[in-house]
Amino acid sequence: MRDLRMSGSSLLAVLLLAVTAGANAQISQAADTTCAVMSGQRKADRQALQYLLLLDEGAGERNPVAIALQREVIKNCPKAYLNYQQRKRGSNPFPAGSLVNPGGALVNPGGPLVKPGGGLVNSGGALVNPGGPLVKPGGALYQPGQGLVVSETEQETRLAIAADLLFDFDKAVIRPDAARALKQAAEVIREKNRNTVRIEGYTDSKGGNAYNMHLSDQRAVAVKNWLAQNEGFDAATFRTRGFGAAHPVASNTKPDGSDDPDGRQLNRRVELVIAK
Repeated sequence: MRDLRMSGSSLLAVLLLAVTAGANAQISQAADTTCAVMSGQRKADRQALQYLLLLDEGAGERNPVAIALQREVIKNCPKAYLNYQQRKRGSNPFPAGSLVNPGGALVNPGGPLVKPGGGLVNSGGALVNPGGPLVKPGGALYQPGQGLVVSETEQETRLAIAADLLFDFDKAVIRPDAARALKQAAEVIREKNRNTVRIEGYTDSKGGNAYNMHLSDQRAVAVKNWLAQNEGFDAATFRTRGFGAAHPVASNTKPDGSDDPDGRQLNRRVELVIAK
């Protein structure tokens, strides 16, 4: 995907202009396309590859549009996103048979960024196709909402929620738009819990150990308090603990030792554990 850098930068520039102009953007459509490629339901055509490049831009919290796409993808297909990140560390991030036209040109020389009527720009027309607004006046840039990943073993049911969906950067206050994921967690707890639920907070490896332990503990407590206050649970149902950067689910660094924002993002999470 290194060869996509120029085209991805052009796509990012278009989207940033769209935000600045208050125009409509197709973040939701882009997320649907990206999820379909990650799960192997769609071929990775030129436009999809550009979306994936933009998605990678969001992992480093470098620009609001890339973050908006990334959060929408995590909301819509968290398992496919996790699998994609794991495959990306190998030789090929795509499911078998997903690539099309290897080595082909990314864009038509002298043409629009994408096909007229099918993407973010129309040749000779408006900057962005009409559709859903990127932001609502006075609202957040993105709407994370759903982001619950459920896994089960013979011993327990584990509910994982990305910390980036629950909290603002370096904070331990639940975001208003995290309600959907937490309500989904509450439904699973009501269905499956027969005892105490463990709430575990995790951070990435940035920062000192003591600070990360404190932040992860505060975030676990914040989830407990939200569930007690908004879903009617007895606070005694939950037992909280912060683990800091311990027990990562992905590497915080790349094989060459450089920082891996994608891995760090996966490690920032809160997990609710229901014993069977």
